[in-house]
Amino acid sequence: MIDLYSRTKDTEWTGDTVCPTCGQPLPENDTEEARAKLNESRANQLESIRKRIEAECSKVMIAELDTMFSQAEEESRHLSNEYYKATNELSDAKASEPYIAPFETTVEYQQLRDKEREHAEMLNDTANSVDEYKKKLRAELDGVNQKINILQTQLISIETAEKQRQRVEQLKADEKRLHKEYEQYDRAVYLCELFIRTKVQMLNCRINSKFDSVKFRLFKEQINGGIKEDCEVMIPAGSGLVPYSSANNAAKINAGLEIIDTLATYWGITLPVFVDNAESVVQLRPITSQTIRLVVSEADDTLRMEVDA
Repeated sequence: MIDLYSRTKDTEWTGDTVCPTCGQPLPENDTEEARAKLNESRANQLESIRKRIEAECSKVMIAELDTMFSQAEEESRHLSNEYYKATNELSDAKASEPYIAPFETTVEYQQLRDKEREHAEMLNDTANSVDEYKKKLRAELDGVNQKINILQTQLISIETAEKQRQRVEQLKADEKRLHKEYEQYDRAVYLCELFIRTKVQMLNCRINSKFDSVKFRLFKEQINGGIKEDCEVMIPAGSGLVPYSSANNAAKINAGLEIIDTLATYWGITLPVFVDNAESVVQLRPITSQTIRLVVSEADDTLRMEVDA
């Protein structure tokens, strides 16, 4: 700050006194005005520097700076002494120590270098061996994975076969159970058929007991052993009982008379019975109801009636 004050104070006029355009000397008034402005500016700068010096460089600060400067000088002298002492000790040590050749030129260094190269070669060989071993392990691993895939496929087949075997056992058990149920149902069907047969026989016996010669076939036994509902009149003939539809006209008329007579007796009703085509019957079956025979006579020209007392 003091140096800045001195430089500002020593500042002198350095302005031009000649016009740079025309080369003529400048008027004296202009030169004096420029010098006055310079002096005024220098005075202002000096006043500003003075105030800064008074503010920043007081006696207390100067005393503190002097103290710090003294301490710095003392520490510098101490460090210089230490440096000088250390330099002397280093010189003495260098003068007293024997000569030691560089380590790179020793036999031990060469041996270590040889070992280093040997180990590098071994490491390289080991790396190559490791790569080969890795390839071998990868090949073995691929083989193991293939075996695992095969075994997994076999395991799936075994599990499938086991499931199928269990399913077969379950179906066999179901077959036994269903066979037992079928036997029960078959027995029930047999009992039902036996009941029906017995009922049919009883019904046939009960109904046919009401007739002398004519019989009713209410059910017909089929080839498969079943029973089919039927209602066929059976008329006695020389070969046994024949169906109504297969008998001759006289047998049909007598069978009809027997049925009418039986029903009339059962219900207690007697009504006249007209017998058509009676001329085809040698002998009509006698019944309790009045019988009216319609006979064609070639000898008679007109209708006439005869009463059989």
